[in-house]
Amino acid sequence: MKILILVFGLSSFSFGASLPGALSVTDLDKAARLMAMGGAIRLLRSAESYPLWPGFRVGADVTLFPGERLGALGDRLGSVGSFLPIPRIHLAKGLFEGIEVIVSFFPFNLNTVSGGGVLAKWTFLEEKAEWLTLAGVFGVSSVNAFQDEFQGNNLELGVVVSKDYVVLKPYAGVSVMVARGKVPASLALGSPETGALLGTHFYLGAEIALPVSLAFQLDLINLDPTLSAFAGVRF
Repeated sequence: MKILILVFGLSSFSFGASLPGALSVTDLDKAARLMAMGGAIRLLRSAESYPLWPGFRVGADVTLFPGERLGALGDRLGSVGSFLPIPRIHLAKGLFEGIEVIVSFFPFNLNTVSGGGVLAKWTFLEEKAEWLTLAGVFGVSSVNAFQDEFQGNNLELGVVVSKDYVVLKPYAGVSVMVARGKVPASLALGSPETGALLGTHFYLGAEIALPVSLAFQLDLINLDPTLSAFAGVRF
C-alpha cells in the first residue's frame, strides 16, 4: 500500500504541466523521440527468468524524465518541469520455457505522463550452463501525456545480459526502438502526426533481492539519460 501511495503522490509533481505550442515538424520528431521512447516501460529486471510457479513480482516503478528538453521546443511557452516523474504500477510473471511477461501501467488519466505497456522476455542462455544469463526482450508501450496533448506508441527489440551474485544481480541491455507520436493541430505548425522514428536504447541496472525487492536502472535513449527505480515484493 505504501508503494502505491508513493506512486500516486509522485504524479502530483507534474500535475498542471503542458507542452509548448507552435511545434514544427522537426519539433514533433524530437517530442516523439523523447516522449514515446522515453515513456517506454523499463525492464528493471535481470536476464534470469522467473519460474512458472509462483514466479510473481508486484510493486511500483518511477522514471525521471528529462522534461527540460520538451520545454525548449516550439514557442517555449510550455510548463514541463526539468525532471518529470513517470510513476507506474509494475507486475512481472514467469510463464514457461524461460518466458516472462512484465506489465507496467498508470491507470489514471491525470495531467501528467501516463500510459503503459508490456515487455516479453525470453531467457535463452542460463547462467548454470554458462557464466552469465542472456535474454531477448520485446516491448510494446503507449504514452498519453498532459491530458491528450501528446499521444504516442513505441516498439522495442533487444537483448539483456546479467550476472547473479545472489543478492545483487547487475544487468545491461541494448535495444532498437521505433516510435510514433501525435499532438493536436492547435499545437503544431504543420501536420499533427509524425512518422515512424528509429532510436537506440542502452541501459545499465541492478536488481537487489531483499525482503523488499529493489531495482535501479540508468537508461540512454538516443543518448538522453533517464533514471528509474522499482520497489516491490517477489513471490
